[in-house]
Amino acid sequence: MNAEPRTDISNECKDDRINEDQKEEINNFIIGEVEVKEDNKKIKLLNSIELLKRECGQFMEEYDFEGVEEIKDFEIFVDDKNINSSFYYTFPKKGIYKLKYKFNQFLKTTSYMFNECDSLTLLDLSNFNTKKVAKMTGMFSRCNSLRTLNLSNIDTSNVITMEGMFSLCNNLESLDLLSFNTKNLRNMKNMFGCCISLKSLDLSSFNTENIVNMAGMFGECESLISLDISSFNTKNVTNMEFMFGGCRKLKSINLFHFNTENVTRMSDMFESCKSLESLDLSSFNTKKVTNFSFFFDECNSLKSINLSSFCTDNAELMRSMFHRCTSLKSLNISNFNTQKVKSMSCMFTSCQSLTTLDLSNFNAENVTEMNLMFKDCKSLASLDLKNFNPKNAEKMEYMFYGCESLVSLDLSSFNLMKKAKMYEIFAKCSSLVSIDFSNTKISNLDFSSSDFDGCDSLKTILINIEGLKVNGFKLIMEEKK
Repeated sequence: MNAEPRTDISNECKDDRINEDQKEEINNFIIGEVEVKEDNKKIKLLNSIELLKRECGQFMEEYDFEGVEEIKDFEIFVDDKNINSSFYYTFPKKGIYKLKYKFNQFLKTTSYMFNECDSLTLLDLSNFNTKKVAKMTGMFSRCNSLRTLNLSNIDTSNVITMEGMFSLCNNLESLDLLSFNTKNLRNMKNMFGCCISLKSLDLSSFNTENIVNMAGMFGECESLISLDISSFNTKNVTNMEFMFGGCRKLKSINLFHFNTENVTRMSDMFESCKSLESLDLSSFNTKKVTNFSFFFDECNSLKSINLSSFCTDNAELMRSMFHRCTSLKSLNISNFNTQKVKSMSCMFTSCQSLTTLDLSNFNAENVTEMNLMFKDCKSLASLDLKNFNPKNAEKMEYMFYGCESLVSLDLSSFNLMKKAKMYEIFAKCSSLVSIDFSNTKISNLDFSSSDFDGCDSLKTILINIEGLKVNGFKLIMEEKK
């Protein structure tokens, strides 16, 4: 008698036993919501996940969903075959639709994942597994309609870049990032750039000890009123360009703890911080910085700045550094070394409240551009340029234009080696009585017909004629007619 065949239940047990990775894959999804504002509107719902295709400039394949005409809710399934596709759907009717993005694998990059998906209003990533993700560049960038973003369980422990992650999310008013693990993060460039509705940010959990790039990190966050980044470790940061630029409502910021010893680029750092009234940067080490252009540009509420620790030994550009700091009444930059500086154009333009400026320590022998340098400094009554010596100057247009409180100008340190452009250099200096140009040969003074327009008080212009210091007022006035 044959025995009943034995039923092997081991395989059944194996089928029932699902390992942890499989469980995670099964539960790997994102919930979304999209607002469609007109009938028959084609909407982008998800970008190609493959970053390299974008960086190589290749066109991504578009994947159009096939669905019923009255579709309300549907799922987007991302697998091996379509991971490099961009997903679109033409919605027949306007309205609000719920979405579910399902993934059958762990992604290694989510860069540009929802970039320009500008009809998405809500994203919930609390069930999205990102444990293998290394790059989140531009992940939500240009999601202009996004108002709700749940990142409460997101795993960022292996992420090395979040460049532009939330940039141009114009309608986001708040972000909860307390769950973020940033121990391996190196790049925060433009991370919150142009988040114009963002009113507050709690970054107290951020570990920034490995960050190299913070350029534009909060740039154009024009609704931010306060920002606590006292926990930031910036010892390895090299780029802080436009870091707070355009934070128009930011009233105060404590940067006393900032370590800037490795920073080389700081241009536009506080540009258009229009509500800042004071800044203490006395802890800043700027010995490696080469570019200070537009550093405080249009900080028109700024009344006091402490730059006592600034080292400018390697600075090459100071273009528009204090441009339109209209409330600044005094400025101590006696510690500035300008020996390597090449451009000072617009450096103090429209500093209308400055009454005195001591630049006796300034050496401008390598400066080629100083056009508009003091333009419209209307209250400036005293200006010390005794060691300036801009012998290589090429552009001096509008340099003192509108300095209507200046009575005299000692430019005897100016030993110009060649003709420089001087269009309207002294125009509208209505109180100016005398100018000392006695160390520059008259052949190198390229005055135009309008250089002295509005200089109604001018009586003396000392110039060098064949080695002699001569009052060339009449000669110049006659020549320019």
